[in-house]
Amino acid sequence: MSARITIVLVLAALLAVAAPAAAWEHHGYTDRHDNHLDRASLELDDDGILVVEHHRYDDVLEFSPDGTIVLNGDRLELDADATKLAKRYHRLGVKICERAEIIGEKGAALGGYGALVAVKALSKVFAEFGVDDDDDLDRLDRIDIDTVDFDRLGDEIEEEAEVIEEWADEMDEIADDLSERSRDLRRLRWFRS
Repeated sequence: MSARITIVLVLAALLAVAAPAAAWEHHGYTDRHDNHLDRASLELDDDGILVVEHHRYDDVLEFSPDGTIVLNGDRLELDADATKLAKRYHRLGVKICERAEIIGEKGAALGGYGALVAVKALSKVFAEFGVDDDDDLDRLDRIDIDTVDFDRLGDEIEEEAEVIEEWADEMDEIADDLSERSRDLRRLRWFRS
């Protein structure tokens, strides 16, 4: 197989794998139902602010590490108990964002290995049709993907997702408690369960 064909195949496979993984780099999305995070995204900005953006209602909540909450640009007045809850909410959201990034990295690795399997298979198909470059085929044959434990990687991703689900449930409970303590948050239909 010519070097040009190999490069095109590898680049196409890497782009297919990298695009979904990049989406997880800064955003943690949830498909869960019956949770205030449905149709919302979590993002940790460069200043450590947890940004919760609800896409249906165009609301943006910002949770600072010190327990400050900003709703659509306006700082909310909170009592001491609500501030403690906001700090806990922030910590859990940060953990979810970090864990989502780990899942993205493991998913990209799993996809990368899968793409490599596909490239190796395609190189053998090209070789069968007489389109080959012995150097390229030799290099691909030296890559040992049999040592990759696909099941283990898949299990690790599933375990990480289960932890995120537990934290999202805890955040949901905190959101309900915060809604009881703040009239502004109570008005957000999506923030309460």
